[in-house]
Amino acid sequence: MSLLEVSNLTKYFGGLAAVRDLSFQVDEGMIMGLIGPNGAGKTTTFNMISGFILPTSGTVRFKGRTLNGMKPHEICAFGLARTFQIVQPFPEITALENVMVGAFVHHHNTVDARHKAEEVLERVGMAHRAGTLARDLPLLELKRLEIARALATEPQMLLLDEVAAGLNAVEVREVLDLVKDLNKDGITFLLVEHVMKVVMSLSHRIVVLDFGEKIAEGTPQEVSRDPRVLKAYLGEEVPVA
Repeated sequence: MSLLEVSNLTKYFGGLAAVRDLSFQVDEGMIMGLIGPNGAGKTTTFNMISGFILPTSGTVRFKGRTLNGMKPHEICAFGLARTFQIVQPFPEITALENVMVGAFVHHHNTVDARHKAEEVLERVGMAHRAGTLARDLPLLELKRLEIARALATEPQMLLLDEVAAGLNAVEVREVLDLVKDLNKDGITFLLVEHVMKVVMSLSHRIVVLDFGEKIAEGTPQEVSRDPRVLKAYLGEEVPVA
C-alpha cells in the first residue's frame, strides 16, 4: 500500500526548474532513498513534501490526502515528520526538553509530553543524556536527538536529510543500525543521503535525480549499474554495500 505518492511534482525558481515532473511512491514499511549530485533537486523535493515550500505544479499525497497547501506543522501532526541536514536543536535546553517539543504535537499535557520524550530518548539510546544541554552534545548525539525529536511527534513516515553527514565510519554504522531498527518498528523512511554506503545498504528502492529530473528508479543493485546514474556521478560506480 502506497503511503506517500508524489505525482508530476515541479518547482520553478524564476526561470530555473529545480524539480521537474517528478513522480514516485513510497509503500508503507519501505525505506526509499533519494540520491543525486549536488543541485539535483533533493532538498527542494524534501521541502515540497514537508510543506516548507509550495510546488509550482504537481501533487503530494500522504495516506490518501493531498498535502499541497498544508503548513509544515499540520503535515507533521498528520504523521509525516522530517529531520534537517544541519541539526537544529534548541541549544540552551536539555535533550529531554528538546524532545518534549516534538511530543507536544500530540501530548499537550506536560507530564504526558515528558513521559513520551523519556520513552523516545530510551529508544534512541540517549536516556543517559536526558539532562544534558543540547549545546554540550557531540555530533552523533545531536543526530540522535534530531531523530528523537521527530520520533516524538509519532510519525508514520520520517524524512531523513543526510543523517550520516559529518560522522565517522563507526558512528555511521550506529546510525544505520538505528534506522534499520526503527524501520522494523514500523516507521517508513524517505532519506536523502550523500554517503553512498548508507543509502545503498539501507534502501529497499532508490530514486535518482539529476538536474531536477528523475533519471532512474529501482533497487540499489539496479540503480548502481544504470549507465545514466554512473554518468551523473562522473563515471564513478555507486558502491553497493
